[in-house]
Amino acid sequence: MADIASAVAIIRDAIYQRRQLLFTAANRPREICPHVLGTTRRGVWRVLGWQFDGDTAEGPLPDWRCIELKDISSEIVVREGRWHRGWRARGARQTCIDFNYAEVDPNHGAEIRSTSLLRIRLRALSLSDRKKP
Repeated sequence: MADIASAVAIIRDAIYQRRQLLFTAANRPREICPHVLGTTRRGVWRVLGWQFDGDTAEGPLPDWRCIELKDISSEIVVREGRWHRGWRARGARQTCIDFNYAEVDPNHGAEIRSTSLLRIRLRALSLSDRKKP
């Protein structure tokens, strides 16, 4: 990867233009829609994005990923494609970044849901939850 300043500029532009990013971080290929770029209180640059494809050790996809820019080991490829908004529970706040440098327009940010998709799916698929007459 190029230097951090180059990565910051590329990711910032991708956020404002709602473009997908492809790169390798922590030795895993990532495909994300970046939503927030900024630093921690200690000055560590991070990107928070909705990872919709690639590989991860953090759990199933799609889901939110907080990636330190220093962990990006490949060139960052910007491409057009479907913008993945992701979702978050009502009242939930991100804890990845303390000081925002760039953030996606709220009209294109995470969808607010009152419960998880898993709960919604399990309830819809349950045969024991029959409606009473």
